[in-house]
Amino acid sequence: MERTTTPLRVCTYWPTRQGPFFWEQADLGEIGDELAHFADLGGDLVRLLLPWETFQPSAERINTQALDTLGRLLDLAHEEHVRVLPVLFTGVLFGQRFLPRWALQLDPTARPFARTLSEGREQPHALVKNIYEARPLLDAQRRLITEVVGYFGEHPAIYAWDLSGNGLPAYVPPRTPEALVEWAALLRETAREAEEGRHPVWLTLPDAAASLPFLPWAWDLTREGLHVLVETYPHIYPFAADAPADFVRFTAHLWRATADAAPGVLVGVATAPNQEREHLLVLPAEDDATPPTTIRLPHESVQAHIWQTLFETLGQSDAPLLGNATFADVPPVLWETPPFDKAIRPRFMGLLADNGREKEAARLWRETRLAAEPTPLRPLDVDLEALRAEPHATLARWFRQFREGEI
Repeated sequence: MERTTTPLRVCTYWPTRQGPFFWEQADLGEIGDELAHFADLGGDLVRLLLPWETFQPSAERINTQALDTLGRLLDLAHEEHVRVLPVLFTGVLFGQRFLPRWALQLDPTARPFARTLSEGREQPHALVKNIYEARPLLDAQRRLITEVVGYFGEHPAIYAWDLSGNGLPAYVPPRTPEALVEWAALLRETAREAEEGRHPVWLTLPDAAASLPFLPWAWDLTREGLHVLVETYPHIYPFAADAPADFVRFTAHLWRATADAAPGVLVGVATAPNQEREHLLVLPAEDDATPPTTIRLPHESVQAHIWQTLFETLGQSDAPLLGNATFADVPPVLWETPPFDKAIRPRFMGLLADNGREKEAARLWRETRLAAEPTPLRPLDVDLEALRAEPHATLARWFRQFREGEI
């Protein structure tokens, strides 16, 4: 892996007008223009979500049309001097599961805890098979890795490979944390065999709350040679409402305590559309037992302030990646399409508005030059096992202590 003296700046990318499921009808002109714009902002690296169902419609078959699109996109990225981090098993996107039918088991009595979609429709009674331990499913996953990594491993645009993204272990939980570690180690070794170890292998994990059961085992992941990228969404935490940038920093230092290397960090902050000072959305209750939900989207200057703080802190550290959750906002024409029919905030997390206008944070990306001499990210001095007894209270206490300089 090529390494610079500062974090590489990364965004999760899909063509704005098409959304994340574009692979069989890609607008290469739009993609080329947007990759050029991303490079002009100072971006180094894009995360490409490879929808598992699209790329592997059956356990034995790989979608050659999707592979062809990936190859063309890699060529376009290389032309703009942008590196690519493909996410191989994108089975979860913003809290919703998009999985191949062959990885599901239908049970009329089942009530899955997360929305599940497959073959273009919801599967309300679908249970996910044991993708981490069942031999037929492991063989299928290894087949996809062998095809994709083996074919594109020598492409100059490839930066690394990511085994999963957007919360797969949280929304498709393994039986035990050890099962997650063993699964990741097996697939990492498969990728290394497919391309003779040319590139490192990453695993993206959701931020602290969703990943509390896995934090004590994160060290085992890095001992297996995996690099960890942490997605963090400060709006989830009421105790971080007045200090979202500090919470992102806290998350990075907390995960550093679990491993012998600094994690990459990906942050998602939604902003009010149309440069409004504030935008309130009231979502109707899903049933009589729950109240309506109010979502407050702040002015885009809040997102810019967070990025200013992150560039001044994590941007000067040895964190290998520092990035934004999405490149551009989602246009209204896609708001009725999963996952954005349910995932409201991710519609507005981009550096660009859906019409291509640069938000304040985007201009900050272009203007900021990171330091040449990074400072090692300091691990927090905490007992990770304390998370087991009172996870959320412990997290809130540690965050307060972090802000006060006590840990």
